[in-house]
Amino acid sequence: MKKINILSYIDISEIKRISFRNDINGLRAIAVLSVVFYHVNFPIFKGGWLGVDIFFVISGYLISNIIISELNESKFSFRNFFLRRIKRILPALFFTIGLSLPFAFWLLTPKALHEYLNSVAASLFFYANYYFMNLEFYIAESTKIMPFLHTWSLAIEEQYYILFPIFAYLIYRYLKNYFAILIILISILSISLTILSEEVNKFYQLQFRVWELLLGVVIMIISSNIKLNHFEKLGVPLMISPIFYFSEDSINEIEPKLISLLGVALIIFSNTDKTYLSKVLNLRLFSLIGMSSYSIYLLHQPLFAFVRIYNSDIQPVISFEKLDYYLSFELKVILIIVLIFFGILQYFFVEKKVQESKHVFKILLSFLAVSLISIFYGINGTEYNDRLNSQSPLVQTALDYQKIENFDLIINNEICHKSSLQQLVNENCFLNNDLDTKEIIFLGDSHSRMLLMPFADKVKDNPIRFLTGDSCIYFTNIVIPDCKRSDKEILKNSVLKLENKIIIYVADLQDKLDNSKLDILNNVPITIKDLSKNNYVIVIKQIPPFPTNVGNRIIKNDNLFEVKYSSNEWGENDNKIKLDDMYQKLENDRVFFVDTFDIFCEEIQQGYCVGSDLNNIYIYDDNHPSDVGGKLIINKIKNILKILNNN
Repeated sequence: MKKINILSYIDISEIKRISFRNDINGLRAIAVLSVVFYHVNFPIFKGGWLGVDIFFVISGYLISNIIISELNESKFSFRNFFLRRIKRILPALFFTIGLSLPFAFWLLTPKALHEYLNSVAASLFFYANYYFMNLEFYIAESTKIMPFLHTWSLAIEEQYYILFPIFAYLIYRYLKNYFAILIILISILSISLTILSEEVNKFYQLQFRVWELLLGVVIMIISSNIKLNHFEKLGVPLMISPIFYFSEDSINEIEPKLISLLGVALIIFSNTDKTYLSKVLNLRLFSLIGMSSYSIYLLHQPLFAFVRIYNSDIQPVISFEKLDYYLSFELKVILIIVLIFFGILQYFFVEKKVQESKHVFKILLSFLAVSLISIFYGINGTEYNDRLNSQSPLVQTALDYQKIENFDLIINNEICHKSSLQQLVNENCFLNNDLDTKEIIFLGDSHSRMLLMPFADKVKDNPIRFLTGDSCIYFTNIVIPDCKRSDKEILKNSVLKLENKIIIYVADLQDKLDNSKLDILNNVPITIKDLSKNNYVIVIKQIPPFPTNVGNRIIKNDNLFEVKYSSNEWGENDNKIKLDDMYQKLENDRVFFVDTFDIFCEEIQQGYCVGSDLNNIYIYDDNHPSDVGGKLIINKIKNILKILNNN
């Protein structure tokens, strides 16, 4: 029986430069279209974010082939490698930034512009993944209107392009025979870290992504030594099925990535032009999209973001039907056609032309200088902000709500609840400790943030403890990984031991009803029942969401401040109906409710859910109560406290 030599399958000594492969170019087209369809909100492509993971595998495959083949031929040079990367990546990136700048200064509010300019700087110097990882999304602009959010993936690739050549060169020189084994071991370590880590921000970090790039390296090495035919018949369904099956809830999970990328691996192994798949991928349009995939990827997020902003700004009447920067189906189709057209143009007239130019580095330096001057002007200049400095107090209030420091809770001249990713609620968040009345415990997520200061100011008859934090929906049976509290595990158990307290329960639930992990309709009732066994519980019902950012709309429409929509739209909304049914089942003599529908959709103005009127802002973004809106809620809470303090 012939002995199988496993080492022969992972030998790198005979690897040669791969010529252009139509099937890999076609995979690029599938990857970029998946991302585009996902970001334009075609529901069928709910797992289209996997397109980025497919790109990572392809990048790992191609870059490792370049490096190892040149090492085998003794032609590898760090200088030449990095110069090629610069010529390949920077022209299209710089051009996209240049195109976006005028639209940013035209369409963005000061806070959004500041975030945009910082993201451009992060994109230019390839740390965008860390910039977005540390951005406080609860008070940042919606991700749907962040023009350069997508450059986090470009930053990861560039960080890999810096580290991998050094690693490959050293291992090739000193441990060549163990090259593939070390790659496999590092991949396994990265996969293990991804599985074991509950860190929310692992989405943006190289150590949790490097296995995808290294999978491309492993595929390249093994496919150079063995040939497999017809595996694309299994690879195609494996690659595309997770794109249609998994949703955004699974974006940090390993399973959809493993399934899809295994499919990619099998397709690459089946390197032949005779398959049905290859014939499809060789179609002219597919081929053009594949070649232009980098430019299409760069352009898609700014295009969609700016169109969403403009489309939202010009709508005279807002409608709950068109929630979250709504784009009609027809407009989505037009945008995709425009995107592909200009992506192909950018590929031929920017990517290729600048790469081939003798003056490529002069051109790139000019683009860089313009970008840096624009960033400096935008962040430090006053002219843009002066254009928005309206004399209206309401506009000034809206601008104030865009400053992060205004969300801090200050007690006894100390900040005990700071609205940033690093600083959390701590033991200083106590008030009125010398009183012997029932203690009030505030449990809540970011919806509680604007209730804290007015609550501390208005409620003087009870000791108060604030146990709140962004994303901290409190459950007695599970811990939310997203919760921005370092003590969330301890908190879950300690709250269960409370007795004879008044617990105020606040949470934004409606946009999480589809999250199977949170299982809102089951876990909230379990929690309220657990809390009310030995305590009184005041539940703040779901605050009505708005189909636009109220503050931004006020800032941009100096002469029109009313932001409202028909109360029937929210009253008849499926999510509200589900939550109301849930609340109704919780009613007992120890559970009290504050109905925010009555406050925001009836009392301010009959028949309308009101985000702002000519005098006040009640919702400062699209769902968080302002100081004024918070006081209206607290007035209802105080009425309940009068009853409970007498019990």
